[in-house]
Amino acid sequence: MADVKLLVRQMKEAGMGQTDIIANLNELGIENAAEQVKAILQESSEKGEGKQQDGIQITKIDSEGEKTVDIGKIINGGDEKQSELMKTVSRTNINDADALEDKLDQIIALLKALQELNKKVLETNRDLLVKLNKKQESEKPALGKIF
Repeated sequence: MADVKLLVRQMKEAGMGQTDIIANLNELGIENAAEQVKAILQESSEKGEGKQQDGIQITKIDSEGEKTVDIGKIINGGDEKQSELMKTVSRTNINDADALEDKLDQIIALLKALQELNKKVLETNRDLLVKLNKKQESEKPALGKIF
């Protein structure tokens, strides 16, 4: 029974639905799979109701730079949109999570490159404005020369 509990929990964590779990256990030849799955899921949900997820942190990149954000706080009562997003992400299976992690790494690298490019554009614009300002000041006639 302990092995069945472990299998059911792992399949649930991987994002599988109850019917998929029952089908997999039936394929393995486990008797009364539906009843066992219902009992195990009910038991784990009763134990997990008060449990909060914490200790998971990600790096958030915005206009102010990089910040570390605690995912557990978002999941357990932060912004509603962020909470829904994190619940959806937590239900993805392991293969999707690896692919998602690779995509996120690529996106972060691209965002950092874009941020550096934006800094260079702003510096260039500032330099051009300074040169333009100096040129306009040098073209103004001096008051002393007119009189």
